[in-house]
Amino acid sequence: MRTIPPRSPRLIQAIILLITSGLTVLVSAILGPNIPQLQEHFSKQIANADQWVPLAVSIPIGVFGLCAIFIGNLADKVGRKNLLVYSTLAYTVLGTMPFYIDNFWAIFASRVALGVFEAALMTASTTMIGDYYQGLKRERMMSLQTTTSSATATVFVAVGAAVGTLGWNAPFAIYALALLLLPLMAIYLWEPVPDNATDKAAVESAEGEQVIFRPRLVALTCAIGFFVGIAFMVVPINLGILYATQGWAPNIGTGYTLNSAGVMLGTFIFGWVLAGRTSVPLQLCLSLAIGAVGYILMGTAHNADALTTGAIVNGLGCGLLLPTVVTWNMRILPFAKRGLGTGAFQSALMLGMAVSSLILVSMGNVVGSRAVAVAEVGTVMAASAVVALLCWLAYAVRQRHPRATNFADATRH
Repeated sequence: MRTIPPRSPRLIQAIILLITSGLTVLVSAILGPNIPQLQEHFSKQIANADQWVPLAVSIPIGVFGLCAIFIGNLADKVGRKNLLVYSTLAYTVLGTMPFYIDNFWAIFASRVALGVFEAALMTASTTMIGDYYQGLKRERMMSLQTTTSSATATVFVAVGAAVGTLGWNAPFAIYALALLLLPLMAIYLWEPVPDNATDKAAVESAEGEQVIFRPRLVALTCAIGFFVGIAFMVVPINLGILYATQGWAPNIGTGYTLNSAGVMLGTFIFGWVLAGRTSVPLQLCLSLAIGAVGYILMGTAHNADALTTGAIVNGLGCGLLLPTVVTWNMRILPFAKRGLGTGAFQSALMLGMAVSSLILVSMGNVVGSRAVAVAEVGTVMAASAVVALLCWLAYAVRQRHPRATNFADATRH
């Protein structure tokens, strides 16, 4: 039995699924530049607006992390397409709600609910990519998913800042763009089904190899995903702080732009150079090592150019790291459990992103500065790269012998 859908996906399906994944970055990208304006507006309604407003902006991420695993399980039970379509509608309604209401607590509640449907969009669209595509095509789609999210975030930060000049609530109207996807989803997407729907335990990959659900292996990818989430958010949260505390604030925009370019380059290298040619342990080793170098350069930078260089190098490493773990997680999931496994990974990844700031602040308090804390994250990544290198060497040795561990089996090309 195979998980290849009854119809072959074309360019339109790829565009719909990739753009849907990119919608999830709207939650913070369009509002980040407008937080001061939102704080000023709601300071007339609530006390401590300087604390509540940033929480309202970021809370969908935490809700996403808590809900994705359950939504993934729901996708396995009720199907992917309808979940995606109805969640997109709800996402649009909740996302635009602050545009036409002016009550902070109602807006806060809408942001909490928005996190649920953001999780549904990401989990369902990612699961459908796994259903529609196999082998190298799937890995390239996963790398393009990261590319799309990174590019979308860069674009919408600028769009959000520009639209924010029209009023505190104007950026929320951008959520209405999701409505454009609804008819396309209804017309061009189909509900994925395995060739033999009676088998609920295992399916075969495109190469004919049986994929059995292994909870412990999925848990391992989720644990690594949590760490990746922490590492991935270090730059978005801390790069501007590092520039500002050193007196290099005019370079902030350039640093973020070049870091995003590094991420996109990394995803391209993964999809068109590493995917299909290298094993997971080697991919992890390379991405962790490059990311570690970037963080260490950032943490020890003595001028703005060195900090920017570190941000670029780290972006390259993170651009390799995220699709490495995402595709590994997808590769080990049978059709019947693909939603659950994808949702579990997305939960772990987003929870890691949600706690990243708290961890860096705590580390900064212990080691004395934010810059040293960033460098320490690089040290942890370097140590992890060594572990991945040892796993790759063990994998290479076992490839020469008939016996192989579950890990070696799961991390093959």
